[in-house]
Amino acid sequence: MNIAKKIEQGNRLIAKLIGVDIDFSETVYKDSKSPLRHIIDNREKSEGLLFNSNYEWIMPVVELINMRDWVTIYSDECKIHSLLVNEFNTINEIREDQPMINSIFPAIVKYAEWYLQKYNKPIVDCI
Repeated sequence: MNIAKKIEQGNRLIAKLIGVDIDFSETVYKDSKSPLRHIIDNREKSEGLLFNSNYEWIMPVVELINMRDWVTIYSDECKIHSLLVNEFNTINEIREDQPMINSIFPAIVKYAEWYLQKYNKPIVDCI
């Protein structure tokens, strides 16, 4: 799978995690739940989602996860720890000599994969 497709899939997983209806229509996203609804609601799909490249998009997701579990961000590392013992293995992404968002985004994607597989509903429904 090429990098652009992988980024798009990651962005869609994160959107689903926070309650964005990514299947609402062929042309726009529907967002009535997430803290980013003022940005994402009715956003044209052709404009894409920006969790991988924009701190204003990714940090509210970090804050949501941090309400349930524990997120630690260093200069080139992002760790997500379970607050419930052994609920999931610690997620640890390190991207040396790269912008911080390059470790945050893949960590959040891994968390979204785990969370959606286990609970099959947005995190905003559980906080």
